[in-house]
Amino acid sequence: MDAYSFLETTAEISIAFVGSISIFFQARKSMRFFAFVLVSIFLSPLLIIGMTIYMFRVLAVLVPKGIDGTTYEPYVGRLFMHDLGTRLDPVASRLAPHLTVTSTPVWQMVSAAIRWATRLTGYVPTVFTFPPARPPTLKSVMALRTEFFDRTLSGVCERVEQVVVLGAGWDTRAYDERWSKLKFFEVDGPPTQQEKRDALASAGVDASHVIFVPVNFNETSWLDAITAAGFDPTLPTYVLWEGVSMYLEEDIVHDTLRAIAEFAPGSVIAFDYLPNELFTSKGLYGLIGKYINFAFQIFYRTEFKLLFPGGLNARGEIESILTRDGLALKEHELLTYREKYPAYGFVFAAVR
Repeated sequence: MDAYSFLETTAEISIAFVGSISIFFQARKSMRFFAFVLVSIFLSPLLIIGMTIYMFRVLAVLVPKGIDGTTYEPYVGRLFMHDLGTRLDPVASRLAPHLTVTSTPVWQMVSAAIRWATRLTGYVPTVFTFPPARPPTLKSVMALRTEFFDRTLSGVCERVEQVVVLGAGWDTRAYDERWSKLKFFEVDGPPTQQEKRDALASAGVDASHVIFVPVNFNETSWLDAITAAGFDPTLPTYVLWEGVSMYLEEDIVHDTLRAIAEFAPGSVIAFDYLPNELFTSKGLYGLIGKYINFAFQIFYRTEFKLLFPGGLNARGEIESILTRDGLALKEHELLTYREKYPAYGFVFAAVR
């Protein structure tokens, strides 16, 4: 047998083996997980190559253009969920080939291992299961975050007339039929907005109903900018603030909350946050938090700044903070690690 025939035969046996595993263990979740891991390992070289190119593009292309690499964090999670069929987001999928970091063939390589492992075994990782499993755990943070903002927006979409997306990044809710009747204002830095608008145009996505408001948050008032763009503060508004608060200075966060407190009655804000304890705790848990912060500094050239309370009385402390800023807490959820350590929080608040 020559080398080519040997490789061809080996590949056929490997595929048959993987296929046999996927069929044999369909009935048992634990065994599907085992098969999922085997397939993922088999395809892991694609993931490694894809992630290497991904991070190179973030550091060498994205950051020099003035676009924060963290804009891809929520987006990539929803892209995975779309590819796995747990939460469909066709616009996110259409944008991927036209964005710097996820353009072809990077995303195909990054997602190949998980996508094919799921298709062959029927197992969907908890992190991409949608709707997320309850009770909530840190493993499902991506799905929980997406579900939180989807649910709170859907819950008020008949009562509000405007949506302001602060730090919009690659968010695609403005292009979802569920909320298409609302007037959207997407606010972000000029380089980010330009790349998104170019990607939308290249993907053939209609964005005529969306008002893009380019703002340098360190130099310009986002409220003045959206008002100049047509925002009406007398109309009830939903403010979506996803994956942003943890990167801002404390005074900027409180100024933002106080500004929203002046919106029309019926206005609400939904945002997520990181708890102080993730970075101030002693022992392994605190070290994990410090490592995450260090990794973000290296890969994204950014760091976590404002952190909200996450202890046993987190809800009460969050409520006091919001009250001082003129808002009323409607919902608070705190995710924990091993049911003990606070790791991620969600807040939904209303104008009083």
